[in-house]
Amino acid sequence: MDVLLGIFLAICLLMLATVLGHLLATRRRLVTQADVFRCKVRVTSGAIPELSPRWPLRACRAEWKHDVLLMHCGLWLTCVHPLAVRFAEGVIEPAQPISRLRMGSDAVMLRLRLDDDTMIVVAAPAQAWESLAGPFLAIAAQGISPDISPRRR
Repeated sequence: MDVLLGIFLAICLLMLATVLGHLLATRRRLVTQADVFRCKVRVTSGAIPELSPRWPLRACRAEWKHDVLLMHCGLWLTCVHPLAVRFAEGVIEPAQPISRLRMGSDAVMLRLRLDDDTMIVVAAPAQAWESLAGPFLAIAAQGISPDISPRRR
């Protein structure tokens, strides 16, 4: 009986290690991709069930797939929230220094209007401004201030 219990425990531990290894590999693969950037997103008008009107405490990772912003959230970045964006509402601008933002002192933000007319603000570190702009690079880059533009090279 003790032998069977030991085998069962070993199989369970092996399965747990396999699942954790897969989660770590998936997270690492996402974090190391070139177009994936660290960000925080909040809703300014309208409502999205997964997002709050306040800046979240934990940052997520995001990437653009055509005009859809894919937000990867959670500890293992396994929760994906697609946000279909109609257009950029304005230009990339410096973010206000908010203690909850925690994106660095030179963080930038971009306002986006979604297909359902919901407005969101995406904040990211300044070095990720090109990734933040995504398909709206021509419009969003007009607002880059002189103190941010040398960093993008």
